[in-house]
Amino acid sequence: MSRWIDLSDRDKQDSTYFIAKGKNITVGAVEKDWWVTGAKVLFDAVTSDKVVALRAGVDHGQMLYCADGYVTAWFMWQLQGDQDAAKAFIGENPEILDNAMYQNIL
Repeated sequence: MSRWIDLSDRDKQDSTYFIAKGKNITVGAVEKDWWVTGAKVLFDAVTSDKVVALRAGVDHGQMLYCADGYVTAWFMWQLQGDQDAAKAFIGENPEILDNAMYQNIL
């Protein structure tokens, strides 16, 4: 059994997803826009609840240190049912949508 998520089997998609990433990733000497090569494809394939947010001005390696608040809010909402934490992502005015440091939020 694979430990990876098989996005082709939509009946097995029962988890929620929060993906926060930097704008680009460098592979060898080539910089790639992961929004085009991966994030949008993943977003479209997942049928359960999800959020994808790209952090402006931050590369892939820096994201570990930049998305902490949203990762914490996501887990508090999803695992503990914390409705205050949920306001970062849902409701009339989700906080993440007004955060200028993030773009291409789905």
